[in-house]
Amino acid sequence: MRSSATGCSATSGTAIIGRKLKVGVDAVNGAASVAAVQLVDALGAEPVKLYCSIESGKPVGFPRPPEPTAENITDLCNLVKERKLDLGIAFDPDGDRFSCVDETGTRIGEEATICLAARYVLSRKKGAVVVNLSTTRR
Repeated sequence: MRSSATGCSATSGTAIIGRKLKVGVDAVNGAASVAAVQLVDALGAEPVKLYCSIESGKPVGFPRPPEPTAENITDLCNLVKERKLDLGIAFDPDGDRFSCVDETGTRIGEEATICLAARYVLSRKKGAVVVNLSTTRR
């Protein structure tokens, strides 16, 4: 299946865990409010929205400090735990940075996210890994 909204091919979570994945999306009422929800849906998962409100011509404001750091995404962590979601993703206002929350509501920082993605991709195809300069070494 191919989504015209995102141009992505759907990969069903059912193939991975035997049911449709449920993913919390915290877009801090910013630019990713629509696109992130559409992407989760296009990938065959069920998006559960948190702070994904945008109203044309009307400022909504940020319901939490805008950067998706560990201390700023506690509402998403709680949502993942309370609703028994499989994953949570949080974005900054312009949608170019994100952080993840695992199925227990534990924050996976931005730094660990690139490592997990690289491990996944490199296990399937060897090659160089390129990251942006804002990635820090810890």
